[in-house]
Amino acid sequence: MLTDCLLFLIPLLLSAQVSLPIFWFAPLLVYFFYKKPLSEALVWTFVAGICLDLIHPALRFGITPLFMLITTLVLYEQKRHFFFDSLTTFPLMTLLYSLIFTLLLALWVQPPLTLSWAISDLVLMPLLDASAAFISITLPLMLLGPKRRKGEDYFL
Repeated sequence: MLTDCLLFLIPLLLSAQVSLPIFWFAPLLVYFFYKKPLSEALVWTFVAGICLDLIHPALRFGITPLFMLITTLVLYEQKRHFFFDSLTTFPLMTLLYSLIFTLLLALWVQPPLTLSWAISDLVLMPLLDASAAFISITLPLMLLGPKRRKGEDYFL
């Protein structure tokens, strides 16, 4: 639990201090998909949404955690189709999280649906979030984590 709280502080501080438009909580929430049961993942998602609402009160209070909870419910069961030890899984799930969350926000806010909005919010921003997930989670696990088993290593 203490480790989870410390992990939670990183995106919280980044969201409050860094002006880059990255959804800093997406990689952590996707990480919780693979490490926590659904009930705990939902609690962490709700807390992250409330924190984001307090830091960036752009929408009505509660809309951000609601959309984050819906996104978590949609994607949580999809983890069985993606194995955590693959290099592409974590960034891909983060991209999907960011994309679904953005689409839910777009339904609520109803921004002008232009090509530039679609490219920036539906393509570039999720790709940036996926890149942040790769750099912050996948790369350190690949470099510092335990040796991954391949092929014949599975069979003794």
